[in-house]
Amino acid sequence: MLAPSPEEMLPRRLPFVGLLRHAPPQALKDVESCSPMHLAHQATADGLVGSAGGGGHPPTGGAAAAEASGEPKARRGSQEALQRRLRESPYIGFCRHAPPSPVLNFSRNAGMLIDDAAHLDFPLLAGEAEPRRPAHLLGRLPVDLWAAVLCFVASPAKIPELSRLSVGFREAIRHPVAWMGTTVRLAPAAVPALASTLAAWSEAWQSAAKLVVPRSSQLHAELGRLLPHVPLEVAWRFDSNAMGDGLELVRGGAAVRRVPDEDGEGDVVVVGDAPLVVEPGRPPYMEVCLEAFASCPCGDGMNEFGLGFTACNPEELQELGSVAAEVPNSWVVDFTRTMVCLSVNNCEEAKGYSVCSDGLAAGDRVGLGVSPQDGAVEVYVNGELRDRLRVPPDCQVPMDARLYPVLDLFGRVAQISRTDADSPSK
Repeated sequence: MLAPSPEEMLPRRLPFVGLLRHAPPQALKDVESCSPMHLAHQATADGLVGSAGGGGHPPTGGAAAAEASGEPKARRGSQEALQRRLRESPYIGFCRHAPPSPVLNFSRNAGMLIDDAAHLDFPLLAGEAEPRRPAHLLGRLPVDLWAAVLCFVASPAKIPELSRLSVGFREAIRHPVAWMGTTVRLAPAAVPALASTLAAWSEAWQSAAKLVVPRSSQLHAELGRLLPHVPLEVAWRFDSNAMGDGLELVRGGAAVRRVPDEDGEGDVVVVGDAPLVVEPGRPPYMEVCLEAFASCPCGDGMNEFGLGFTACNPEELQELGSVAAEVPNSWVVDFTRTMVCLSVNNCEEAKGYSVCSDGLAAGDRVGLGVSPQDGAVEVYVNGELRDRLRVPPDCQVPMDARLYPVLDLFGRVAQISRTDADSPSK
């Protein structure tokens, strides 16, 4: 019996090989056209270098080889551009991977001065002059006393605002007492600019209760070196590598919005990049803010956005589907104009009529939790329990699983952001 050919064993034109998804044909075309073997064959076929029978040698790569072969500059530039595209492509061979994260530039100088931190979600308005600050603290009280007062309001997002009050407040906000027992939350968009001053701020955060940061192996390693005794918690954000083509990220993944599409055929599903934190006394809970509504709804005009959990790691998903309920191993609450429906693995299991999408407006917070007593999925609006969706025991959300947030922007909702809430609060 003849052995199957490589083409039969690994069909290059199909989007799946076994259980692994590989690059689509258009991406494969670029990969093949960039490969050194293809470039060498193409150069030989075009007469740019001699064939083996003619005593010539294929190019060995680089500009020198291209010059020796007499290759036109325009063609060399095109090949170099394709090779750069290959290196930056989200494909390696036939397996899709997440593109490399930008390198964070951490400073080792712990004593460096902190700038006004305009990069911490509080930028100066265009054309606004740097404010003139008084040199002393209000009331001429000691710095450590004001630091104890700031402990009640200190957060990274307020650093620029407090630093503008006076030069003394700039010193007080860096005092360890100002952060004693607080939860320090770093916004995803602030991390790249904060990296250069992280060593200095780590001295102020020595007494913090915990650090809540976005998923970043570089950031986690640096914080583990600077603050090994402070607990570290990873806060999920919307995953650019597990997102439909009808969406785009906003504020470093803290929010997601629907991309205007004339034909309205783009997928609008997105999954979180990290699981929800579930601990004893802290059942699964996620909350989002409805930031904007579109005048023209996406879809049939009756069904609205979906919000839920999935036990699938987004890195292992082969397809997202067109709505959140189509994500495997998911528990999704779909909002309609008249009710909410709970779908388990894309099968409807429960309905509720105490809440619907018609009463929601921009700025409302919608939360989803799981009751540890009976496993019911609880729907919250602005911290208030509005409905409880009971499901059979065999369809309940597993409390011991790693649960990732999943949602879709179907209907009128055009932009959604995640909140920092880990439990319902009014």
